[in-house]
Amino acid sequence: MQTRDEQGLPVVVAGAGLAGLAAAAAAARAGARVIILEAGAVGGRARTQVRDGFRFNEGPHALFRGGPGRRVLSRLGIETTGHSPPLWRPRALIAGRPRRFPVAQTGRAIGRVAATRPARWEGASAAEWIGSLGLRDDAAALMEAGVRVTTYVGDLGRLPATVAIGQMRAAVRGVSYLDGGWEQLTRALLSRASAAGAQIRQHARVEHVAGGPGAWQVHTDSAVIGAAAVVVATGRPAAARRLLPPGPGWGDLGPP
Repeated sequence: MQTRDEQGLPVVVAGAGLAGLAAAAAAARAGARVIILEAGAVGGRARTQVRDGFRFNEGPHALFRGGPGRRVLSRLGIETTGHSPPLWRPRALIAGRPRRFPVAQTGRAIGRVAATRPARWEGASAAEWIGSLGLRDDAAALMEAGVRVTTYVGDLGRLPATVAIGQMRAAVRGVSYLDGGWEQLTRALLSRASAAGAQIRQHARVEHVAGGPGAWQVHTDSAVIGAAAVVVATGRPAAARRLLPPGPGWGDLGPP
């Protein structure tokens, strides 16, 4: 059996957010030699800050229990601990005033979400979809808030309705607010990747990727690393495209 040093070029992962750490853990557990490059702090948008005893998540707040992320974590052997948000007799701040949550109207709208086929709304925005539901102003505002919470997107006029519907349907199946914040996931993924042999290099900024399949060159601000494969997990599509070498075939990397 070959040792890791004899296996040739490594898999290089650019970015140590949740996606990068998950990819690194999966590749390392499959037997690849893995190098993780991160310009800043590990965790990306999943970092948790502690101030005066309170924990603040820098990115999204809830882990979907039925979402694809949860399935990835299960395959990596990661079990999370958390709690569902309390929804007993909820109230909402509407137009600056605390009011009873319009459960009946919002509940009916959420029921319609579960029955909606996302493909029907291809090409429409989340704002157009919510407008079609015929909700009262306060219930519509709360649906908009629900979409913002489940997608972490504020511009509903640009957000595709298909994304909003998919995320809302996932949320209806249940979410978990993680004990200790997103740091729980960051620690667990980094631990799995490291235990499988992945090496992390912090303060290593990837400038660009050159070469071709099987013989990539990852240029950082201090070195050039040869790689058999590269995982670009830098966040926004524009940031990923800046790293890719010129040439056809990349296709649409997705909306911001």
